[in-house]
Amino acid sequence: MATIGERGSKNITNAAVIAALVFIFSAVIFMNMTYSNARKEVFASMHDLEKQNVVMLRQNLQINKNFVSSISVNLGRLTPDLNSAEAIRFIREQNWFTDFGALYLINRNGNMFFGTGIGDEERTYYRDLMSRNIFYPDIKVFSSETDHCLTINSPVRHNDEVIGVLSARFYRDKLNALVTFDIFKGTGYCYLLSKDGTIIARSDHPSANKKAMTLSELFSSVPGGADGKKYYTAIADAIKKNASGEMIYPIKSGNRAVSYLPVEIADMYLITSVPEDVVFSAASGQFFKGLAFVLVSIITFASVMHYFFVAIKKNSEIIESANRELSLIYDSMPGGIVRYVRQGEKWRIKSANERFYKLIGKTKEIFEKEYDNNIMNILSAPLSEETKQDIELKVKNEDAFETELKLGMDDGSARWACLSVDYVNGEAGTRE
Repeated sequence: MATIGERGSKNITNAAVIAALVFIFSAVIFMNMTYSNARKEVFASMHDLEKQNVVMLRQNLQINKNFVSSISVNLGRLTPDLNSAEAIRFIREQNWFTDFGALYLINRNGNMFFGTGIGDEERTYYRDLMSRNIFYPDIKVFSSETDHCLTINSPVRHNDEVIGVLSARFYRDKLNALVTFDIFKGTGYCYLLSKDGTIIARSDHPSANKKAMTLSELFSSVPGGADGKKYYTAIADAIKKNASGEMIYPIKSGNRAVSYLPVEIADMYLITSVPEDVVFSAASGQFFKGLAFVLVSIITFASVMHYFFVAIKKNSEIIESANRELSLIYDSMPGGIVRYVRQGEKWRIKSANERFYKLIGKTKEIFEKEYDNNIMNILSAPLSEETKQDIELKVKNEDAFETELKLGMDDGSARWACLSVDYVNGEAGTRE
């Protein structure tokens, strides 16, 4: 009986250990989900901030487009000859007011009236712009081996006829100022790229890469950084698909959280770069809040389990003490005690004390082998078949009763015994 108590205590202990492991495993999953969700939210915040910056950039470009358009309209009204002294004087006057860039005049052949020469790509573009006979200015990025610039180009019309193009080329410092935003309290910065991956402008930030001229150089020219090919290739593919995205770029000085978004003007892209530790400070806050919750839960759970185990141990000691006392009573009773457990329609002997076997005059092995553990098989005459069947029926119906039986001994003698039968429910729900 003490063994049963020990087995029950062991089962409870195993169940508690399994419950604790499940709880800890669930807590780890919860923390991982909390960190992942916080990471997604932070990247979503970066995209929201980037979208705001793109809107501001587009607004600034639109203001400059309207300004250039107004100059081209006034110029077309002023003179039909863009190479005249009057036109040149007017453009020089307007250059004083155009603080973001320099103004140039393009003739119908696609060449500049004054200034440096232009390449075939630009010449072709200007001819095409004039052939379309449009009224609105267009933004175009020109790239060469030595330079890359952002231009606003507005057709000059005189009496509904296009006579040339007014081109405004952004100053580099003014263009850099357009992509300088307050990102995560000044820790982040931006790059403005053309569709072919050329860096047009970069934020006025001390940590921004001043040497990189292309997307590939931006992700491979940092000393101690990881192989940048897969990173700039991912962004280049996104640019081709006009898609946005984000990534973590590992470098020696500290990982960078990078997001990218199309500007939707002249096929330009805006890349935002922020230190990972700054970006995920918000995520860390949520993570540690979740961690604190989990730790408090674990401590609470541990306290409850400690109280539970103390109570189990105390109850186990009480049960063991009761079992020892019961065993003493069980083994020292003047008569024999036998316990049967019901299995279907049959009764199987579960345990019996030594006095029972002395009482029936049989060993445990003989009683089991020769008499099938059935006390009815060792009864002596005179016991009528009717009385025997009555006893068996009462046992089958689980009726409590007392009777006297005559037991036959191996030496031929007989022994009268008082049989008292009662029923209890076993610990496994069985009937005994």
